[in-house]
Order: sequence, then structure tokens, then C-alpha cells
Amino acid sequence: MARGRRQQADLPIQRRVHLFLRLYAEMKKEPYSQGGDISITFRLGGDGDRVETNTQRQEFRSYVVLFRQLISPDDAVYLPALLRVLPRHVDDATLRERLGQAMDRWKAANGIPSPLAPLSLGDFAAGSETARLYLYGGVFHSDPELSDLWDAIGPDQQRFVEYQFRQYEGKVRDVVIELKKVLDEAKAAGVLRDAPMNLESASPGSDPPPAQPA
Repeated sequence: MARGRRQQADLPIQRRVHLFLRLYAEMKKEPYSQGGDISITFRLGGDGDRVETNTQRQEFRSYVVLFRQLISPDDAVYLPALLRVLPRHVDDATLRERLGQAMDRWKAANGIPSPLAPLSLGDFAAGSETARLYLYGGVFHSDPELSDLWDAIGPDQQRFVEYQFRQYEGKVRDVVIELKKVLDEAKAAGVLRDAPMNLESASPGSDPPPAQPA
């Protein structure tokens, strides 16, 4: 087990919830979270076949610095780790069911979005792999092989990957928002327990492959 994941396991649940809520508040302050959109232009086919959306790309990249923590396995706020452990600390069956549904949505976001996706993105068609290529090849350049691949695919394919990552981010953001709602309701109702409960099924499911450097 990686050092970061050991530290995750050692943190009390209330501390992990606090860190998640703090990150959520910081993300809400970002201009992109306040109604921003990302403007991306790329060719679908010929020179005249282009797609463009509204854009403040630097605002988006500033937001992504925070967002990355939610999909980094060694971070204390790694989203599927929270979704997996929280049901044992939430003494309400309906809220636990919503956590399970949120885990299902997380898995769907990290999978292949459509049968056509591999035709355009190849090995990077799954949401988690698109995120890995975009983040560690295109934004942070922390993975030499992904960085070289990013340079090799050219501007239009880079914009397409960025567009696909934006779709992935939107799906993950929906999970984040739902988790925030569940936590708010659990805290308000006094059903968020410090000690884990003994449930027959403590986990909504296992994690999909995380978005991280190779």
C-alpha cells in the first residue's frame, strides 16, 4: 500500500470529511465553478468541420489543480475511497443507498463513454485514461511518456482530448455535488458516526482504475 493510502486509512472519518468539505468550498470559489465554460476548438474531419465552445481555459486549468485531488488515489479526499468508507459511518439507510448510487456514477464516469470513443482516443478512451493523458501529459507534464505523446498528437487532437476531459470532469462533478449533499444531510440529522458500524456490506463497490501517472 502506498504511503498516501496508509495515511488515508489512518485519518479519522471526521477529518477526511472536513478536508473534502474544505476542498469543495475552495472549488466553489474558482471562477470556472461560478458559471464558467471552457472554449475548445478542434477539427472533427476536414478543415471546415470544427467544433467550438465558449472559453476561459486558464480559469479551467486553475480549477483543475483543485479537482485533481479528488481523482488522485494517494490524496485524503480521493473520491471513491470516501464513497467506499462512508457507508459504515452514516447511520441512515437512504443516505447509504445514495452513496452507493454515487459510486455507480463514479464508475460510469471512469469507463468508456461510448462505443465510438476508442476510435478517436484508442487506449485513452475510458474517462480515467482520458484524465490521465490530459492531466499528466497536457497540463502538469509530470509523466515523460504521456508528455511526449501529448506533444506528438498535435493541436487539434489535444483540444479534442481536452474536450473529452471536460465531459469527464462534469460527470465527476455531479458525484462530488451529490456527496456534498449527503454529508450535509447526515451532519444535519446527526447520523454521521465517528466509529464505523458493522454492516453486512460496507462498500458500494471497488474502485475503477484511477487517473494517475503511469
